[in-house]
Amino acid sequence: MFFVLSKLLGYLIFPLTLALLGLVVFWLRSRRRPKPAWRLFWAAVVVLWFCSCPWGTDVLLLPLERPFTNAPEPATADVIIVLGGALDLVRSEPGRLEYGPSSDRFMYAVLLARRLPQAKIIFSGGTASLVDHAKTEASLLKGEAIRLGIEPERIYVDDASRNTRENAIESKRILEQIGGQSVVVITTAFHMRRSLGCLRKVGMEATPYAVDFRNHRGGANLFGWVPQADQLVDSTAAIREYVGLVMYRLKGWAS
Repeated sequence: MFFVLSKLLGYLIFPLTLALLGLVVFWLRSRRRPKPAWRLFWAAVVVLWFCSCPWGTDVLLLPLERPFTNAPEPATADVIIVLGGALDLVRSEPGRLEYGPSSDRFMYAVLLARRLPQAKIIFSGGTASLVDHAKTEASLLKGEAIRLGIEPERIYVDDASRNTRENAIESKRILEQIGGQSVVVITTAFHMRRSLGCLRKVGMEATPYAVDFRNHRGGANLFGWVPQADQLVDSTAAIREYVGLVMYRLKGWAS
């Protein structure tokens, strides 16, 4: 039930959704209570504008990503855990994958696995869809990793987990079966804090290998205040992550 509610809540807190709801309320209330309605209208415009600008996106992303900036690539590892989120699962089929914005997770995992040939790999991620459970990301990524030259016997699959907490639980279960002392976890930079918290909660210490940084490293200029559609995607992801951090702490799922 929590999984379903978390997905539905996520749609409601998206900046675009909030702005559209604000405009609908403005339209419904503008005649009876014009002053509050106009305040809501401008609040909706400001929220949408702020979350669509590079500078606004950086305000949201930097606190999440800064702790993992410029961290060195892990020098050794017995096990590499790759958290799901790299694929556009709806459009992906075995042998023909369609990657999403977080495809760096898979690419850097394969590169690290080639550099550390003794390391085992756990692809963690089933499907986060509420309706389609026919395909799982972990199984598809295993097949692609084999195509790219990673030995099948090094790869383990968690295709049951649907969120970060379940990623941690299932990865710990697999780790207990295969053994290993030093663990590296690969995920998107803004998602790393919650991932480490979930792993620690189940008794697993891991070295973070953050990839897929979204902030502009101070490179946004005067045009950083110009709205851009792709920035709305990143700000939405950041807001969802903040909500996830709060909810996981309240539920006791992350340390």
